[in-house]
Amino acid sequence: MATLPQAPRPPLDQPRTVHHEEPSRNVNPFRAPPSANGRQFRQICNLRQASGSRRFPGVNAAQAPIVVVSGLPRSGTSLMMQMLSAGGMPVLTDGERTPDPDTPRGYLELERVKQLKSDTSWLATAHGHAVKIIHLLLQDLPTSHRYDVLLMERDISEVLRSQSAMLARSGRAGAPLPPERLAAVYQAQLATVRQWLSERPCFRVQPVRYS
Repeated sequence: MATLPQAPRPPLDQPRTVHHEEPSRNVNPFRAPPSANGRQFRQICNLRQASGSRRFPGVNAAQAPIVVVSGLPRSGTSLMMQMLSAGGMPVLTDGERTPDPDTPRGYLELERVKQLKSDTSWLATAHGHAVKIIHLLLQDLPTSHRYDVLLMERDISEVLRSQSAMLARSGRAGAPLPPERLAAVYQAQLATVRQWLSERPCFRVQPVRYS
């Protein structure tokens, strides 16, 4: 996978530029990354072809859906972004969040996603690209676009253990809730998001198991 360039931070009085990360020309888009199982890779290939990656010149990228990678924190969203990039799909990332011991190959995030409630203008350039959006922000996406949503599914106990290890390494405190209560909150959030997505025809959802 191509090394992500680290873009310099713009001055605070200037708008941040969205960076379209392009895959390496040496990557075979039909070769599964080492971390992908067979079912995941078939899903990715089918989604990429339907979504109009530049590897498929017969599809107009401007009319292609926006590919959204979503799920709980530590559910495999960064891994899925890495797989899509390695497979030939351009991803939207600005390099603001750099790799660390918890995600050594990079998070591939876009800071502007956090302002979806107040700014969705950048979505006009996102068609045919993949972007990571945490589950709680999916309901801020306008229905004026079409989306293919890869919704990551990971065992909730694994999610909580991974979150706990990440917080311990960073020295931060997590939510002041016992694990069983936090698990119930996450499951309720996901159920609400799934229901919301199912009621809107602009979203096509593909669940993807982490393992």
